[in-house]
Amino acid sequence: MAVISVRKIIRAGVAVGLLNAGAAMAALDCSVNSLSTVIAEDTRIVSADIVTHPVNYCRIEGAVTTRDPGPNQVGFLLALPETGWNGRFFFNSVGGSAGLLQTPPAQLLVDGFAVATTDGGHRSTSILDWSKLDDPAVALDLSKRSMHVSAVAAQTITKAWYDADSMYRYVQGCSGGGQRAIAAARNYPEDYDGFIVEAPGINAANILAFASATQHMMKNPDGWVSPAEIMLVEQTVNEVCGAIEGVVTNSRTCDFDPAILQCQGSQKEGCLTGAQIETLELINRGPRGPAGQAYPGAPWTNTTGWIGFFTGHTPPANWSETEMGATPGGYVIAHSFMRGYFGNDYNFVEEFDFNNQDHIDAYLAADREAGMGQTDADLSGVEKAGGKVIFWHGMSDHGIVYEDMIRYYEELKETLPGEDRVNAFARMFAVPGVLHCRGGTGPSDMRDRTLDKMIDWVEKDIAPRAIVANRTVEPGAQVRQFLICPYPQVAEYIPKKLDKGDPMALLRGNPAFDANNWACRSASGENQ
Repeated sequence: MAVISVRKIIRAGVAVGLLNAGAAMAALDCSVNSLSTVIAEDTRIVSADIVTHPVNYCRIEGAVTTRDPGPNQVGFLLALPETGWNGRFFFNSVGGSAGLLQTPPAQLLVDGFAVATTDGGHRSTSILDWSKLDDPAVALDLSKRSMHVSAVAAQTITKAWYDADSMYRYVQGCSGGGQRAIAAARNYPEDYDGFIVEAPGINAANILAFASATQHMMKNPDGWVSPAEIMLVEQTVNEVCGAIEGVVTNSRTCDFDPAILQCQGSQKEGCLTGAQIETLELINRGPRGPAGQAYPGAPWTNTTGWIGFFTGHTPPANWSETEMGATPGGYVIAHSFMRGYFGNDYNFVEEFDFNNQDHIDAYLAADREAGMGQTDADLSGVEKAGGKVIFWHGMSDHGIVYEDMIRYYEELKETLPGEDRVNAFARMFAVPGVLHCRGGTGPSDMRDRTLDKMIDWVEKDIAPRAIVANRTVEPGAQVRQFLICPYPQVAEYIPKKLDKGDPMALLRGNPAFDANNWACRSASGENQ
């Protein structure tokens, strides 16, 4: 476990410790010249300015030159609160393809974290831009190297700024940001004490799911399903799968046949055509080629999440790579990845053939060469370094499906045999009702709650046995609780008598949204 060692200031015989560490800065000021004295030769400070909101902090932009392959420029941003540093360094691994220096989360600065991020080794106007993957240096930086060089530079500056010998270090990211967080754990395990990996893009075959569905609708526009019709599907799924106020507690047990919605006779409203049913079945089935399944299908639960990735808000004739509001994100992402691998003029709608296994194999080979996926689940480096890993994934994630996270975690347990061995440093949590990274009908504060649990695990050696997450339905009013259990355990509803003297229980309303009424159980039904 990491141990904080911050220079103490002696005032009138009193040792001022960690909470006042922000006042213990070394002889640095927030200027390019001053900060340039503590960085390596491959690093330069681009700008340094004092920002006053939400707290006074030094905002530093820098760049690291990477080589072999290269040269390439990896940009990083570092925010250092002037006072009240809590002894913690937090790396915000931006999702998608990064491509920008995202503003630090305000609450983390208020809470006293030093916060850093990276652009992933390229700049773009979109976080869905993988068009530069044909450049080996950009591909390596985007897949993993940018995380390491940015962490080294930002942590060096942070220690010098606060005159600290060491500090607690955390990284958190979802989707593409989760992919880079897990790549850091796999390749640079000593960079952090705690890795929080959210719905990671560990298998770029999910792009084939986007390509398969959107290509089908482009070629079969009568199979397009409108947002209103997707809503109809979700309402029916909720009825069939026993949703509790829109939440299906276990998406994996939700067995739904869309054929029950097919129009009969002269019926035209409140139903779907045969062509639309075919589209729904294709999305749920997932992309297939002559060799079989290429990627798992999207879950039925919280089906409105399909709009953002597969069906969009307007018919296929209106889809455009520049009209994200109307066009499904999967259409844009598939174009970007395919062009990154096969050339700027490649049009997957016209050229990619799912009936030709060579096309699928060529895509997967290009992805392996770029290093965007994770080829193995060996996290023995984190184990050896004494680090911790928390994975969490929305059960209603349609962009990167939960089954893919299960596959990775099971491979981790096979790579490091023994349930207890993996549990000593890694836990995985499945979250009902949550879409890709956020949204849906499930809890809305998993990022905060997992960071809390990670801090307890790293700094107090308290491993997370379960997580109580929350969702505020009405501001200042109803708060829903969810008991999130570590895989392979599941939450089981065991209602207790309502304590009428508990105002929070009354606020939660439905007793199913009181975490006290749930218990984590193994597959055998035993309490954990």
